[in-house]
Amino acid sequence: MSAATPLLRASTVPSNNNNNISHRIRLVPHLDSRRTPRFEPISRDIRDGDTPLRIGRFTDRSGIGLAAVNALATNKLAFRSKVVSRAHAEIWFENGKFYIKDTKSSSGTFLNHLRLSPAGSESKPHQLKDGDIVQLGVDYQGGTEDIYKSVKIRVEMGREWQAAANAFKYAPFTPLDALILNI
Repeated sequence: MSAATPLLRASTVPSNNNNNISHRIRLVPHLDSRRTPRFEPISRDIRDGDTPLRIGRFTDRSGIGLAAVNALATNKLAFRSKVVSRAHAEIWFENGKFYIKDTKSSSGTFLNHLRLSPAGSESKPHQLKDGDIVQLGVDYQGGTEDIYKSVKIRVEMGREWQAAANAFKYAPFTPLDALILNI
């Protein structure tokens, strides 16, 4: 499976560390076309002041594979794409908000289709919001394989309620259950 498009999901999760609150972020592929490479969603819990998540190109020096590398609870996030720099961008949590910045990548970091900085220049921090689209690099026109495609990510924050069972999710089925039981 190729890694080219991530989604980002953030949420608040209680932590065991002296009442510090951890905030969950999830990178999920933004599949806007067939050309967009796919990857497994990546989740991380971050606290204010934690080391930023460092996003870069995947190199298989460990031999464990891309999905396994991103499944580890480290601050490194990797994508298999030649248009992603080895040290492409950073994401962090500060004062109740998530931020992203380009760290001098050559092919650029885009937030909602706007480039954060010129090639080889570090950008200023930009706030991330739920539903934002982050793009790492631009498609290389000479290559048709996924490895030459940009990585597109949708940002999701505060969506923990969707994963657990709740009354809102099951409300439409209650009348159906009653109907089925009466037959």
